[in-house]
Order: sequence, then C-alpha cells, then structure tokens
Amino acid sequence: MYQRDFNLIQSKDNLLLSVVLMTDSFFYSVFDLNNVLLAHKSYDDIRYSDPSFKDQIKTDQNLQNNFRKISVVVLSGSSHHLPIVNENAVAMFPNLSLTNNKIEKIAGNNAYTYFGLTTHQENLLNEVLGKDNYVIHHISNLLSTYYIESLGQTLHVHIEKDEIFIFHQSEGKFKFYNSFSTPAINDILYFILAVFKETGLDPMKDACTVSGWIEKKSPLFTLLYGYINNLEIVHIDGEFKISGDTELKKHFYFIHYANALCAS
Repeated sequence: MYQRDFNLIQSKDNLLLSVVLMTDSFFYSVFDLNNVLLAHKSYDDIRYSDPSFKDQIKTDQNLQNNFRKISVVVLSGSSHHLPIVNENAVAMFPNLSLTNNKIEKIAGNNAYTYFGLTTHQENLLNEVLGKDNYVIHHISNLLSTYYIESLGQTLHVHIEKDEIFIFHQSEGKFKFYNSFSTPAINDILYFILAVFKETGLDPMKDACTVSGWIEKKSPLFTLLYGYINNLEIVHIDGEFKISGDTELKKHFYFIHYANALCAS
C-alpha cells in the first residue's frame, strides 16, 4: 500500500483545489500558485449517501481554505462518447437515466463525452464547494486536453486502486476511452493488451504511458514490461513540485496535476 496522504499547507489563500470523484472514493489535492502540491487526502470505501461521510467532508479544515480555482474530475460511473450532441442520448444509454447528466466537448475534437453524477455526489459538491465555485470535467477530456499538442500515437493508462482508465488518441484525435475493474494485477495486463488489440497498436512497438499507483520497481511494472516493450511512467513538467522532503512520486498525483493546473 502506497503512502498517499500528507498535509503541509501553511497559508490559506491563493490555493488551487483538485477533487477526484470515483464511485466509492473521494480524493483531493491542494496546490499553491507555484505548482507545488501541498496536501493530498483520500476518503476510500465511502458512500456518498452516508450522512457521516458528508459531515467528515464538511468539517475537513483543508476544504475551508480560500481557493483561486476548484476543479473536479469525474472517474466514476459510465461514460459514452458521440460525434455530435444527441438529445436522445439518455434513451440510447439507459444507465444515464440514473444520474445527473453532463455533456462535455472533447478538447480539439469533434466528439462529446456524456457522463453523470449521482444526486448524492452532486449535492455533496454543491454543499461543500458551492454550486457555482467549481468546474467539472470527465477524465477522458482531461487527458485529451493534456495531450492536445501530442502527435503520433498516445496510449495512457491511469491506475487507481482496483480500477484502470485507458485513453488513446492518434495524431491529436480522440480514438478510445474506457475504464476497467482490476482487482488483480493480471487483470490490468489483460485489459491493457485487449486495448492494444482493439486499437490496432503493437505492444512491441507502440508506447504505453502509465500514471497513478505504480512504480518502476514494482511487481506490476515488471509484469507489464514483460509484454509491453515501450512502457514508461508519465513525464511531468519540472514546474510541478511536491512540498517537503518526500519520496512521493509526481506521477502518483498526475490526475490532480492535470486537473488543477491544466484544466480550464
């Protein structure tokens, strides 16, 4: 288990907040305006409908700071991608009927992401952050924005606990996104290789970039490298720093970095 959480906030002003929503998890990171990560907090195995969890969030002192910008990225629930805005999307995808739906144009592409928040998730955000105080993105658009100037093939795999998120674009154009439940590391390998096959990429030639909870000296990286010849951990801009004398890796917090500092 990785050490993920820390708190080195000293000033309460001019801060950036990144929130990650998953089905049963709520994470946040706090940055200053110099791209320094000051704090990270994990709430795992939670229910958004649970009043005690809402009380925890409401009394979290880090969330009472004065934020210059608040960005929320959604990793939970189903998502669908269409080339046009379609008013019948909910009828086409019945699982969207159970959520408060969002439509987001994918950066640099003629494509739209349909995704949703549960009522409990949205109510929590509105009560804690303020209804008009945050912007919200889907992870597929966040990755598209991050890689908007990249040419050639891009295959990015973001790894969270028991779930992975795979994004593919070619010559700057969105091609594929999906998430997969991965309770074992062999499941991670299986789904990555399946996406290689689905997208026509070659695991012996084409690059695969990973972020999240993985290290080069780990059984997972060793397993993947045995099948993917050009495997690399995401390179993050040198301007991004982690506060304090820490061995925590930047790529652990890649989604927060992209969310707080790159999303608009």
